[in-house]
Amino acid sequence: MLLKMAADKGYIDAMNRYAYMRLSEPDFEHDFNEGIKYIKMAAEKGNPNSMYAYGSFLSIDEQIGDLVGDKKEAAKYFKLAADEGHVEAMFSYGSMLIKGDGIESDIEEGIKYIKMAADQGSTESMVLFGRMLYNGNGIEQNHEEGLRYLKIAADKNDLQGMFLYGYLNFNNDGETEENIENIKYIKAAADGGLIYAMYIYGKCLFKGNGIEPNEEEGAKYIKMSADNGEEDAMYLYGLLVVSELVESTDRKEGVAYLKNAADKGHVDSMNFYGKMLLDGDSVLCDKKAASVYLKNAADKGNVESMYHYGRMLFYGDGIIADKNEAS
Repeated sequence: MLLKMAADKGYIDAMNRYAYMRLSEPDFEHDFNEGIKYIKMAAEKGNPNSMYAYGSFLSIDEQIGDLVGDKKEAAKYFKLAADEGHVEAMFSYGSMLIKGDGIESDIEEGIKYIKMAADQGSTESMVLFGRMLYNGNGIEQNHEEGLRYLKIAADKNDLQGMFLYGYLNFNNDGETEENIENIKYIKAAADGGLIYAMYIYGKCLFKGNGIEPNEEEGAKYIKMSADNGEEDAMYLYGLLVVSELVESTDRKEGVAYLKNAADKGHVDSMNFYGKMLLDGDSVLCDKKAASVYLKNAADKGNVESMYHYGRMLFYGDGIIADKNEAS
């Protein structure tokens, strides 16, 4: 095979191409170990794309073929590629430094690499750097500059950028021109599939917060978010259904959303569903089960659950009394 022959003679482009063929080329016999061998060869000859690719494989926390993940080694290759101007490697190396992911944390150095990537057009870097600037995480807080980076990412159709720019720039001045623009960004992120944006946009629509209210459409977005696993949305949609604030054929639908969120550890849902079980509200009364949900919520700091669970303990209401614990 000519590509392999060229690769074996040290031609870097051939190494990369042959590695790609071995790893993923359709209608070609795949051999992971062979592909990785040639990516590493090209990386060791200083090819930035290969350094980044090899670092990416090393950063995976599992063994693939004969390659065992090694975050420290991955960071080495990311840095080499980043210092050669590879934008994705700048983001990967900067993120590892900020999180201390497999290497010693160095937030200041990590931010330097993230900013370099952001300034070279990486939207995920713009989002991360913009958030850190806005919140003052590891860097002097600067709302205006943080929003500027987020807006650039948003205008490049980055979903996180759209959502964060609209959300963080939103104010409580009602349906102003600025808020209408902010809502447009949040809606674009929601329509693009960002689950938390669906929830926030749905809430804004339902309540008429910064936008003309539309309860039916708002509930639809909240439900979409809930159905995609957003726990806050499960809780809110469940509340809306059991409170009969939205059309539903069965209050049991709302109960199911609340229970699902509660079972995932959502504190307000544990509290609300626990009270429903305690009172037999829309569900069969089950004080033993109620005590479990209320205790879990109480242990996570929910004051109302502390009261209800403490009262159950004090009076032995459905559980064994323990006045010392209750007090």
